[in-house]
Amino acid sequence: MIKLIIMKNYLILLCLMFYLNVYSQTESIENQNLSSRYSEEKSDQASYAKLSKEWADLIEALGGYPLLPFNDETKEIEFKSIKSFSNVDIKTIYDRIMEWTAMNFGTLTSVLHYSNFENGKIIIQGWFNVYYKTYFKAFFTSKKEKVSSARCNFSFFLTIKENRLKMEIVDINYEYYIPYYLAGNTYIPSYTKESSIASLFPVTNSESVEWKGRLDLLNKTSIKINSFFNDLELYIKNKSIDYNF
Repeated sequence: MIKLIIMKNYLILLCLMFYLNVYSQTESIENQNLSSRYSEEKSDQASYAKLSKEWADLIEALGGYPLLPFNDETKEIEFKSIKSFSNVDIKTIYDRIMEWTAMNFGTLTSVLHYSNFENGKIIIQGWFNVYYKTYFKAFFTSKKEKVSSARCNFSFFLTIKENRLKMEIVDINYEYYIPYYLAGNTYIPSYTKESSIASLFPVTNSESVEWKGRLDLLNKTSIKINSFFNDLELYIKNKSIDYNF
């Protein structure tokens, strides 16, 4: 019995160490990247110290670096969650996923890319709008804060096995609407720009005025995606409540 408890605690510790390692990689890479920029650009020590302090102050003001599941092998940010359901059969899990998808992404036919009940596979091309705070350079001031928005698109892979559900969100990219503007006497029409989540990372690759926007966008994306995982789990578990009338 004592050996069983020790082994259980050991496994919990290993899982915790893995979790901390995965989620700390991104901030560690940022610090390494900042140091590499200093070496490659041959900046003076005072400039590097100022930039490092600006980065540290921003991270502190934001309450820490966003929790991002960075895959060290693929060098990609990948979200994954496995949920278990007691007394819930595969058919119920499958049907509830379809219902949840229709409620969250509009018509099911517009986002359902693939579904096969026999092998328990569903692929959804999902999306959501994200609003985040960013800085921009303004006249007479070094920078000014504003709220920006983007449409986040992603592939949602769902795999059902017995009473378990594996959820993976990959291929995350953003669509930004750029309104028209005047550059002197030249009219620049509005357009849509697309970029992947990988283009935001490392954040320290960009100019310091862009750091807050990138960090907040990453953070809001992470929060929303994890809420999808939790909401879908809850919706599957609450089937009996829906019919309790």
